[in-house]
Amino acid sequence: LKDRVTLHLGDGAVLRGSADLADYNRDDAYPQNQVFVSERVTGAHLIVALEAEDVAIDGPGVIDGNSAAFYGPPDRPGGKFTLPGKRPGQMICFVECRRVRVADTRLENAPYWTLFLHGCETVTVRGVRIANPFATLNGDGIDVDTCRDVAISDCIIRSGDDSITLRANPAPLKSRGRVCENITVANCVLSTPCNAIRVGVGDGAIRHAVFSNCVISDTRNGICLIGNYSGMSHKGADIEDVRFSNFSMKTVMPFFLFPGTPASARIRDIAFSGIRATGSKASVVRGIPGCRVSDIRFTDIDL
Repeated sequence: LKDRVTLHLGDGAVLRGSADLADYNRDDAYPQNQVFVSERVTGAHLIVALEAEDVAIDGPGVIDGNSAAFYGPPDRPGGKFTLPGKRPGQMICFVECRRVRVADTRLENAPYWTLFLHGCETVTVRGVRIANPFATLNGDGIDVDTCRDVAISDCIIRSGDDSITLRANPAPLKSRGRVCENITVANCVLSTPCNAIRVGVGDGAIRHAVFSNCVISDTRNGICLIGNYSGMSHKGADIEDVRFSNFSMKTVMPFFLFPGTPASARIRDIAFSGIRATGSKASVVRGIPGCRVSDIRFTDIDL
C-alpha cells in the first residue's frame, strides 16, 4: 500500500492469500523485514505498507490468509496444526507508517500473526473481526510493536495465540529510538488458548497504555505482563504506567506478571480495577533476584 491509498473491501469480497510462497515478497524485500527460522516462518506477507502515510484498509469484506494451505491436521485431538514446511509471516504488515487506519473489516485464517504494526505512529483499529482457528501456531490477533499513539476499539478477536500484544522490539527498525507508548484498547471481546492480552517482548520500553471495557472468555491467561517473554532478549522490556479497568474474564489464569529470565527491565506502576474473573489456577505476581515488580495495585477485584 502506497501513500494515501485505501484498500476497500466491498460486501462479499474475499481477498485470499496464495498457497504458493513464490507469489509473495522475498525475505529481503525491505530492511526491516524479519524471518523466524525456528518457527518456520518466512518474511512473506499478503499485504505490506512500508514507510507510507495515510494508508487504510476498510470495508465489510474479508481478508483470508488461507492458512489451511500451509498446515496439516492437528498433532493430537485438541492440539495445534502440524506444519509440513515453511509458511508466510504476518498476514498484514504496516512498517514505520504514519496515520494508519484499519476499520470495519474481517481478517481470517492467518498462517502466522494477523495484523502487525511495527514502528508506526497515529494508528486507529476499529470494528475489526479476527478469526483464526485455535489450532493455529503463533496465530496472534493484533501485535503493536514499538508504535506510538494507537487506538484499538470495538474489535472481536478469536485467535490461535495472543489476541492483543504490546511489544518493544525496535532493533529491526530504521528509527531505533522508538518506544511503544500512548496506547488505548477499549470495548473488545477476546478469546484464545494463550494470552488474551500480553505486554512485553524486546529490549525497548512500553509505557502509558490503557485497557478498558473488555470481555475475555475461553482463554488460558487473561492479562499477561512479562518483559522477557522468550528468554532471548538482553534485558527484557521496561513496562510502566499501564492501566486495566472494567474487565469480565473467564480464564485458566486471570493475571500473570513476571519480568522473565534473564531480565533487568522493570515492571512498575501497573493498576487493575473493576475486574470480575474466574480461573482454575492462581494468579501470579513474581519477581526475580535483582529485578522486582513494583507499585502494582489491585482495586475492586472479584476472583
